[in-house]
Amino acid sequence: EFLKEASAMTAECLGKPEAYVTVRVQTGASLIFGGTDEPAAQCDLFCIGVLSQAVNHKYSAGLAPLLEKYFGIAKTRYYITYAIKERHEIGYNGSTFAGPA
Repeated sequence: EFLKEASAMTAECLGKPEAYVTVRVQTGASLIFGGTDEPAAQCDLFCIGVLSQAVNHKYSAGLAPLLEKYFGIAKTRYYITYAIKERHEIGYNGSTFAGPA
């Protein structure tokens, strides 16, 4: 259920169709956060062009309750890295979002 909820929340925050959203969870990785091995996460959001301070804040607020609900990860136990990608940096359907070269 986390994947479905996170996908819908991400699409809503970014104002993009959910068809263009992917969510991946990698469990079992070793992670020390703040010097302890209590539940923690490292999150990355890559997006074509719509990230901003307001969008990032909205996403952070939307992700926090999901991480706590499904994984027991407190708001103080993860970082989110935001990165804007250019259309030519994301491959899809045998090409990129920029279209043919």
